[in-house]
Amino acid sequence: MLAIANFNYTTPSAFQDEVDTYNLWQTNIYIGHNYMRNIGQGAIDICDAKDAVVEYNVVDGWSRRYNAESAGIYPWKSRNVVFQNNEVYGGPTTTGANNGDGTAFDFDSPNADIVYQFNYTHNNPMGWMSYLGRSSNNIARYNISDDNAAYLIKFGWFDVDTSATYFLNNVFIYDGAVTRFTSSNANLASTYFKSVPYYFYNNVFYDKNRPSSSFWPSSPGAYGTAVFRNNAFYVANGGHAAGEPNDAAKVITPPQMVNPGQAPSAGSNGYTSGATVWNGYKLQDTSPLINAGLYVPQIGTKDFYGNTLYNGSAPDIGAFESAVTGGPAEPVSVTVGGTVTASSTSSPSGEEKEKAFDANPSTKWLITTNSGWIQYQFAAGVTQTVTSYSITSANDVPGRDPKSWTLQGSNNGTSWTTLDTRINEAFASRFLKKTYTFSNAAAYTYYRLNISANNGEPHMQLAEIGLYN
Repeated sequence: MLAIANFNYTTPSAFQDEVDTYNLWQTNIYIGHNYMRNIGQGAIDICDAKDAVVEYNVVDGWSRRYNAESAGIYPWKSRNVVFQNNEVYGGPTTTGANNGDGTAFDFDSPNADIVYQFNYTHNNPMGWMSYLGRSSNNIARYNISDDNAAYLIKFGWFDVDTSATYFLNNVFIYDGAVTRFTSSNANLASTYFKSVPYYFYNNVFYDKNRPSSSFWPSSPGAYGTAVFRNNAFYVANGGHAAGEPNDAAKVITPPQMVNPGQAPSAGSNGYTSGATVWNGYKLQDTSPLINAGLYVPQIGTKDFYGNTLYNGSAPDIGAFESAVTGGPAEPVSVTVGGTVTASSTSSPSGEEKEKAFDANPSTKWLITTNSGWIQYQFAAGVTQTVTSYSITSANDVPGRDPKSWTLQGSNNGTSWTTLDTRINEAFASRFLKKTYTFSNAAAYTYYRLNISANNGEPHMQLAEIGLYN
């Protein structure tokens, strides 16, 4: 009932552990340029595959005669598989538990290094993406999801992941009265987003109806290990639900896409084609999303339309990279989703070490000694090649300002390399941000600011530290 599938039937264990042990991978798999219509089960299920590519396929109606676990296009027990430039629509029309996955795509299990990019999905009643865990290094980037009704993410669950997952530069258009962020909003932190980071960067969440209390979880603190940064949150009537996630660099003004959310029509071959509406998701030249994103290496090198990344001072938010350059004069710190530690635990309540990396210069980190160190560790599997950093002075008592320090990098938290040294620095005013540049070609997991002296007060403080690649 699957249109295209492969599977190794010689492995008896539930998660096909023998594929790893005996190197039973199926290789040299390419699935491309197929049109599939009125499929009984899922359209493409690629299993036990290594280094495969699935691209330029159109799925027009699937899971029409099957009421169990299935998705439109998905991998099982696979490594390094890229799903790109596919279009999926017309999935199953019921959302009951007995309907299994039911979404256009699926980060199934147990997989590693799976990438969904440049895909367009629409009108799949059960949603955009299923997520089953027990995997590593999943990436979904530069995809467009329009009117995939029930959920953006629908959970099944085998076990926790072993490394971070990235949702980057996707466009999600939905009806907030119908769609929910996940199928498990109530227990995201306790069951799913709890072991490794799940990064949501540079995405557009576009509610074409109204803010719904059921789309997001109940509060901004209910997302567990999920990290939201530089996303656009737009609601057509101007309101925002109380549970919308915290995002220090969110954009809530109208995104100024060209003409998003239009229903595809028939192409030159007579079949429904996303190519008839894709240009509507591009950005107008005056869009606030231009140069407003955050760069991480996992965004790749191309946008949905094949444009090279990126043109301005930062990537654009969404699936389109505009030719407009410029943007913010200052870079955006890469300190998101990591762990902060410090030499002293003497900070008063509300002035703890995390305040040094909260993207809010009105808060501060204070310790009751006149020297000490503070360090930032990126999330599991993440390193950054930092070539500049900033320190912002706090609100009062100039004598507490850092005066002399070193910036160090490490990949184990024990052995440190000194990257920059400053002596007798001065901050001429309060909330003054000073940036320091140095030469560095190495990526590190940890960065430590080791302050050896302040300006004479018994306490030491600063408002903000930024790290820039």
